[in-house]
Amino acid sequence: MNIDDNIIKIMNSISSLGYNVYLVGGAVRDLISNNEIHDYDLVTDMPFEELSKIPHGSYNVKAI
Repeated sequence: MNIDDNIIKIMNSISSLGYNVYLVGGAVRDLISNNEIHDYDLVTDMPFEELSKIPHGSYNVKAI
């Protein structure tokens, strides 16, 4: 399985602005296990106010 191209674009957008961004959670497990990825969890140090300005296509962005 591969990481969705839109997720890569989101991660590249965040990192190009100087913030850290990591893929975490079940998506990592699924990649390692070669299973289909059903959802993506990202962790970043980018403030939510800025994160909400990043185009994210049809993905639902939540801050926790």
